[in-house]
Amino acid sequence: MSIRFFHTADLHLESPFKGLYNIPQVVTDALRTSTFHAFEKLVEQALEDRPDFILIVGDIYDGENRSLTAQNRFVQQLKRLDAADIPVIVSYGNHDHLSGSWSRFELPKNVHEFGPTVEEFTFEIRQQKVIIHGFSYDKRHVTEPMIDYYRRNEDDALHIGMLHGSVEGDQEHNVYAPFSRQALLQKNYHYWALGHIHKRQILHDEPAIIYPGNTQGRHRKESGDKGFYDVTLADGQTTLNFVSTAVIRFETLTISVATSKYANELMQEIEQGLQQLNEACGAVIVELHLTDFSEEASAIYLKNGKNMWLEALRDQLDTFEPFIWLSDIKASLGRNNMEESELTKKVMQRTAMLTADQMSAPLAELFDQPKLAKYVQLFSAQQWEELQQEAQQLIVEQLQRGGRY
Repeated sequence: MSIRFFHTADLHLESPFKGLYNIPQVVTDALRTSTFHAFEKLVEQALEDRPDFILIVGDIYDGENRSLTAQNRFVQQLKRLDAADIPVIVSYGNHDHLSGSWSRFELPKNVHEFGPTVEEFTFEIRQQKVIIHGFSYDKRHVTEPMIDYYRRNEDDALHIGMLHGSVEGDQEHNVYAPFSRQALLQKNYHYWALGHIHKRQILHDEPAIIYPGNTQGRHRKESGDKGFYDVTLADGQTTLNFVSTAVIRFETLTISVATSKYANELMQEIEQGLQQLNEACGAVIVELHLTDFSEEASAIYLKNGKNMWLEALRDQLDTFEPFIWLSDIKASLGRNNMEESELTKKVMQRTAMLTADQMSAPLAELFDQPKLAKYVQLFSAQQWEELQQEAQQLIVEQLQRGGRY
C-alpha cells in the first residue's frame, strides 16, 4: 500500500521583490508574476501526475490582507485541481494569518482549510485511513509551541503532520510555533510536512521531517532552485523527489579574473561565465563575485569602477533569452591590489573598527517606531558585516579613482 502527495509551502503569492533597482520592464513584469507562475507549474505537474492529494503548509499569500488578484488567481488553480478530483489541504501561516482583513473568496469543494486550533482531517485512499493534523495562525506572531496540541499516533491510520513553524532556538529566522525534532518524533507520525523556512531542508529521514522551501526565490538570499517535494509513502519508506517550479532564479556567480590583462578579456571572461549560468538556470538574476585579481586586472577594474562595469555588462547581456540580469558586482580586490595611501589606510582602519551597534545607531529611532515594527527588521550580524565590507570597498574604489563616481 502506498500513497503519493505533493508537499509545498510558502507560495507568497504577490510578494514584492527586495533589493532590486533600475531593472528593465521585462524583468519587472517577470518578477511581478513569478510567484503565480510557480504555483501554476505545481498545478500542471499535479494534473499530469495525479497525486492522491496536495499539502500547502502556510504563507500562501505574502500579506495578511489578501488582494483580490492574488485570491482569484489562487482559486482558479484550485478549481483546476477540483475538476481533476485532487484534494488540497491548506493551512495559513504568519504572513497570511486569519486575523487579516480581506474579502473572502469561496474555495472549491476539494479544499480543506485548517482553523486556528490543531485539528484532524480524515479521509481514505484505497481503503487506507489517512489523518492529516494541522492548524492555521490566528495572528501574525504565534510563539506558543503548538506541537504540544498534536495528538500522538496510537492507531493503524497513516498520520501526517502539517506545521508552519521553526526549530526552537533558531538563530537565523524569527521563531514561530517552535518545536524540537524530538517533539515531532514523539508523535509517531509517518511524515512531517513543514513550512516557514524558505531553504529546502531534510531535518530527519525516517520518518521524514521536511521543509520544501518556497516555490519562487524573492531576493539574493533565496538563491538556487526552488520548488516542492513529490512524496511517496510505501511500506514504511519515504521516497522524495524534488520538483522545480522557479520561474526566475537568484544566483551568485564567482569568476576568477587572474589571467585578464585587458578590459575586453575581463569582459569576455565574465560573459562566458554568465552565459553558462543562463543556459543551466534559465531566467536568472545574478550577483557577480570577482576574485583572484592580478595587478593588471585590479587596475582595469578600478579605472572604471563598479557602476561603469555594471552598465557595460548589462548592455552586453541585453539580448540574452531567457533574460539574465546582473544585479551587483562584488570585487574581492584584496589589500595587495589597493594603493596604500595614508588616506586609504585610515579608511580601512576606521571602517574595520566599526561595530554593529555603532552602525545601527543612526537607525535606532526608525526601528523603535511601533507602527513600523511589523514591517522592518534589524539587520543580522552577518548582514552588518556584509554592509561594512561593501561600504569599505566602495570608499576605497572612489579614493583610488580620484573621487569620481
